Amino acid sequence: TLNYSIKKKDEKQFINVRLQLLDQQYCLEMDRQLWQSYLDIGLQQHLWPDQFYTMAKTNDFDLCKQYVMNYIENNKRQLNHCQFELAKQEEKFQTCPMIELSFEQIEQRLKELVDRERKYLSKRNNHKLIKFKDDISEKQRLTTVSTTSPMNNQENEYINRLITIREKQAEIWKEQLIIIQEAKYQWLNYFLNIYEVKIQEYEQQYQNEFIQLESLFSNNNDKTMLNNIKEHINNRINRLKKDIYDKMASFRKIILQNRQRSSSTKNVIGPSYIRVNQSAIRPKCQQETEIKNQHKDIYSKVENNLTGYPHLIPRNNTIFKQYSDHLLDYLNQSYFTPLSYKDQLISHEQAQILGSIRRIIQNRNLILFPDTNAFIELSCNPFNEILDKVIQLLNTLRGKDLIRKWQYEQMMPDRTTCELAHLYFNPKTHKDGIPVRPIESTIHAATTKISKFLDKILRPVFDDKCKDTIIIDGASLITELSKYNKKDLLKSTTLFCTFDIRNLYTMLPQEQTLDILMTFLHVHGYRKVKGISIDTIKKLASIVLKDNVFAYGKKIYKQTTGGAMDSSLTLTLANIFMAKWQNNIVEEQNKTSEFYGRYIDDIFMTWNRSEEELRKLLDDVNTWHPNIKLDYKISNSLPFLDVQLTNNNGIVSTRVYHKPSAEPYVTPFISNHPRHVFSNIIKTSIERATRYSSTFEAFNYERQYISKSPFLPLIDDEQKYFLLRKQILGQPTPRQTQVALSAALADIDNDPVDDDEKQQPNPDPKKSEENISNINQKFFTHFTYEKRFKTCKRDMHQVYHDTFKDTPAMYTKLIVGNRVRPQTHNELIRKRPNKNLLQNTTIIKSKSNNCNKRQSK
Repeated sequence: TLNYSIKKKDEKQFINVRLQLLDQQYCLEMDRQLWQSYLDIGLQQHLWPDQFYTMAKTNDFDLCKQYVMNYIENNKRQLNHCQFELAKQEEKFQTCPMIELSFEQIEQRLKELVDRERKYLSKRNNHKLIKFKDDISEKQRLTTVSTTSPMNNQENEYINRLITIREKQAEIWKEQLIIIQEAKYQWLNYFLNIYEVKIQEYEQQYQNEFIQLESLFSNNNDKTMLNNIKEHINNRINRLKKDIYDKMASFRKIILQNRQRSSSTKNVIGPSYIRVNQSAIRPKCQQETEIKNQHKDIYSKVENNLTGYPHLIPRNNTIFKQYSDHLLDYLNQSYFTPLSYKDQLISHEQAQILGSIRRIIQNRNLILFPDTNAFIELSCNPFNEILDKVIQLLNTLRGKDLIRKWQYEQMMPDRTTCELAHLYFNPKTHKDGIPVRPIESTIHAATTKISKFLDKILRPVFDDKCKDTIIIDGASLITELSKYNKKDLLKSTTLFCTFDIRNLYTMLPQEQTLDILMTFLHVHGYRKVKGISIDTIKKLASIVLKDNVFAYGKKIYKQTTGGAMDSSLTLTLANIFMAKWQNNIVEEQNKTSEFYGRYIDDIFMTWNRSEEELRKLLDDVNTWHPNIKLDYKISNSLPFLDVQLTNNNGIVSTRVYHKPSAEPYVTPFISNHPRHVFSNIIKTSIERATRYSSTFEAFNYERQYISKSPFLPLIDDEQKYFLLRKQILGQPTPRQTQVALSAALADIDNDPVDDDEKQQPNPDPKKSEENISNINQKFFTHFTYEKRFKTCKRDMHQVYHDTFKDTPAMYTKLIVGNRVRPQTHNELIRKRPNKNLLQNTTIIKSKSNNCNKRQSK
């Protein structure tokens, strides 16, 4: 806080005493303000809450007032004494300074520390004041009810019974909340069902009693009195529920502290957890670098948007300099504002735990290089050769006018940022033993831009031509099986079969895959795709597949079979290869009108013949290609993707499927994710449960799996549920919409006029405002989210508004998005090699210029 090293004993003592006095002064002042507000409101309303009469040990208004005034006077005496001690200490410092810092500097920074650590008092006092006012309002309502129209004994009994029922119901809520905090997972659903039944019973009792009370007052035509009573009961019970939730907050804190101390619960963070405030504990130079990068990214997006059509603000306009300075000041302030002591401890502790786990993984060699013949080790780094080869190929194609200028520019790698791909691993947390999946990070590889471009033009073709046999997601599978069922093809004896291909991406034969790609395009009548001949596409795809080299550790490997797991093009090529491979099965299924669908390397199909015939077919399929091997399951109830499908005597029953080895884990709320992520998780899960649950019971079970909280109550109206499900099933999922839009682009501009200008996606600046309004009236920028930056989105809007408020730029909507820090599984396992290795900037001693290869063991 002081940014000064305190070494002497008298200096430490002075700072400690000063800090304690300032803290005491702050607390006393906050307490004085609160009680002064109590006094003002009490005198104004001429009424005190029951709690104050209890503290004053009297029922007299004036005696209670005197008690409050005495409390305030006692507070003032303590405050005066504290101020006297502060003044005396200041005088001592002025006569004999002990620290090189000035007294004003010390005083300012200590007060800032106290304000930061004690700011919760202001919020707490506001809550107390609201409760004080609510207590007085409740007494006033009760007085109104009792004096406006005197009630007989029968009416009083009904009111007391109503209040008693609600209080008992509130006790059930309280017990339910405690169970949610304490109960083990396997017992939680059982307990929740019991408590929800009790709550419903009390709710029914309350409604019955209220109907009888309503009939009494209706006889007297006194609806106003009935409304006052109803309002009084509701307010009283709402306050009771609020008190219970407030108590649960402290109870939950105790439970969490106990769990954190327990070794059995230290794994609750999970793979998707993000450490809080990661950058705050980094060295200042690293934070300055991050500020510089954030500023450059945000500023460039704002500048590029406002200098383009329709704003056309000149780049040399001074307003951009103002925005740049304002933005930089804000980022500096955000990054260098000190964390609270508690948050600092949490950040350091999480970083130490993560470092400890990472060292254990490295020391015990828990991650092993995949045992496969798909890679060979190289004796030297071919990065420069590959980069030159890619550039030479693109130059040759452009020189022969086989690709357009804008296509050439999109595929050309940038020498300044280009580097070798590197291997890392993602843990498969849903499987036993948590195996890892090898992933190649090709984001800066020489062939990445070619890969992305080819994927962009080829995937729409695949999505369009193979849509009849493709399963997009679990929802699309349920829809297709519903169509199958409506054709009366689903019998009580119908079998379901699923099988998956082992290591598909790394087992694709490269040359054969390229030939199948050419055949696929030719069969579907393509001479060109987006103006590029299919022979040129083969040359471009070949360099992506065959020149796939990556680093792992300090070694260099080349992939000889298949494609990179992280490459955009690999997925599309694998899909096209499998479309060819599956032809015979599809024909066999079509003969008997059976269903067949594939999701990448997972296949689902129906079967109405004997199980023995199906096994014989699948065993035969396993011999079709030496690289393609499958594992299959046959039953009347099987999981596929995230949906469980069951043939229930000729009726398809579906529900959400959770893998047995996957723990019921959801990203914890303490994770450093933006707050909207958590509500989106619940919303998405509920929508998926509605789509997948064919029965009302299945939906409510999944609802309890999603959240063990009464804030997501059981839906008790089965008819409303099915109406909701019908409405949701009538809407496409985001993934289905994405695939449909992709397929719609398959046959657009495939054989255009050979004119560079007409091929460039360059918008005409003379388009009407109506055509561009939806695009140019908003633009996006992003910042890296951390818990300490929770107001950053609002602040970024304010910075933009303060700078451009008097310009036409204000008509453009700025949308601020979030980036997130690396998740735990990436921090623990992902390891980026040295940049010198990736860009081949070190001198490698070799006896020959050729890269000698040796088979990897």
